[in-house]
Parts: sequence; C-alpha cells; structure tokens
Amino acid sequence: MHGNKETRTYRLGSGPNGSGTAPSPAEVIDSSIELMNFAWHQAESLRRDVGFGWKLANDAPNCVSDLLRTIASSTVSGDPLPVPNSHSGPFLSVGFDAALAFWGSINRFRRDLGFETIDDLNLALWQVAMADANALSNQAISLLEADLVGGALLRAATGTTPSSRRVFALDVLTFGIADAISLESERHA
Repeated sequence: MHGNKETRTYRLGSGPNGSGTAPSPAEVIDSSIELMNFAWHQAESLRRDVGFGWKLANDAPNCVSDLLRTIASSTVSGDPLPVPNSHSGPFLSVGFDAALAFWGSINRFRRDLGFETIDDLNLALWQVAMADANALSNQAISLLEADLVGGALLRAATGTTPSSRRVFALDVLTFGIADAISLESERHA
C-alpha cells in the first residue's frame, strides 16, 4: 500500500470519506512510514544546506528571539539545533518527530513566521503542501494534515496542545476536526 494512490481519501473536517470510519492500523503504519521517510529526507537535506543538525531538548526555542539566537549560534558553531523532545507524536518514532520539528523550525525561520497560532497554522499548511508536492499518498498527507493543521486549530480553539498527538490525529481522521477538538477538550477537563 505504500505510495499507492488508490487509497481512501481522508478530509480534515469530515472523517474519512465522510464515513466516520477510522483508518486501519495497517493504513496508519504505512502512512507513518511514508511520512517518516519524507520528513527524514527533508530534514537531512536542510542539515546539509545549513551546516548543522538537530538534537532533542526539553528547552527547545519556543519564541522568535530564542529561535533566532539558537539558529545563529548553530550556524556559527555547527552545534545541533535543539528541537522539542516530544514523545507523543502520531508516528512510529521519536526520531521522526525530531526530524519533523527540525524541518519545521528551520522553515519557520526561513518563512519569517513567529509562534502565534496563525504562524503555526501557516507553517502546518505549508508543510502539508510540501508533502502533496512531493507526491505522498493521500493517507500520508491526511495524517500529516490531521497532526499539524489539526493541532494548530486545536491551539486556536482551546489554547492547548493534544495530550497525545497520535490519538488526536486519529480522532481528526475518524470524526472530523470539530469532534476531535471536542474529544480532546474532554480529555483535558
């Protein structure tokens, strides 16, 4: 199924094909593997371009001034850029989440985006568009969209982040964004 364009199409706001049926475990695994390969390729390409890599850190930059300072320092020293040490990603490995975070952090800087909700949404939409431009499967793009765009919309609506990005992304795919936000709000209550 990997890379197969004959897959079910999921839409962020409606659940898969409007059916309310969750993607199968095999579909999630196939999509996760495809996304891990894509994000790793994007991050490695950036690493070669900027001259430094990334490392997991509990104190990764979370404001523009910290990101600018850290990127400047990494550019001079070659030291890895600290990225969020998130263990709750929707995919199969923490390493993938770190590569995705590095790709996002560098492009947040390159696209002159801050850390406001609208910036998070713009970055998420750009990352999904890049996945689409690289001909990822509909399933993989939908999973990335559910994670990144869904997460940005959750922050906009509630001011919180998903307690589990994996559970939240699957809720988005299964029930649509509105119900996924409602379910996540209940988990935070």
